[in-house]
Amino acid sequence: EFTTDEGTWMSIDVAPDGRTLLVDLLGDLYTVPTSGGELKPLVSGMQWDYQARYSPDGKQIVFISDRSGSDNIWIMAADGTSPKALTREKSFMFGSPVWSPDGQYIVARRYGRYPDQSYLKMTQLWMFHKDGGTGIQLTKGDARFTRVSGPAFSPDGKSLYFSSSPRFAYNSDPGKWQLQRLNRETGEVDAITSSYGGGFRPLISPDGKTLLYATRQDAVTSLRARTLEDRSE
Repeated sequence: EFTTDEGTWMSIDVAPDGRTLLVDLLGDLYTVPTSGGELKPLVSGMQWDYQARYSPDGKQIVFISDRSGSDNIWIMAADGTSPKALTREKSFMFGSPVWSPDGQYIVARRYGRYPDQSYLKMTQLWMFHKDGGTGIQLTKGDARFTRVSGPAFSPDGKSLYFSSSPRFAYNSDPGKWQLQRLNRETGEVDAITSSYGGGFRPLISPDGKTLLYATRQDAVTSLRARTLEDRSE
């Protein structure tokens, strides 16, 4: 048991009904009312579980877990029961899973072992059906997308937003990471940001009109909101 009122490197999601927050802390998953209160353990144990997301209907949760020996994608019921592995990779690992708006697919970033294909050198977006399968690679063959992260669907499911960086370098300026938008119908990718502070962790509002993303100016990370119709911020 432990008591704390803060945490670092936490991921958070909001239930579709807006009443519950889903939080990871120290490798365990918790829920807490959006009105506030104490975290209630949902999944705990030796395994490291994190980056959990509710399905669009609120009945399931996708999350990353190392319970199989490598960081794979898992799905369970919203009450924490009936966990099952969606991927069973041994040489590759996954992160940042998100549901498609129709609740049928999951997109996550995939990377391999250090040094050649680690998260520092190469990450790509893969999509899997919620019932399983080998999946398909969404980003490939473009040097601009050597490293990708933070996928997010548009509400209509036609676009997939993500951040990308062409290469890894220590102490590089934050502008290396910029937002991109993948058209799922044509396969084309458009640049969304190009500022010095870069862009990462995109999120689209439920009505599809506003893009929220993070940017970093010197030592300060902040959020920006963009109206997609006229690109004003």
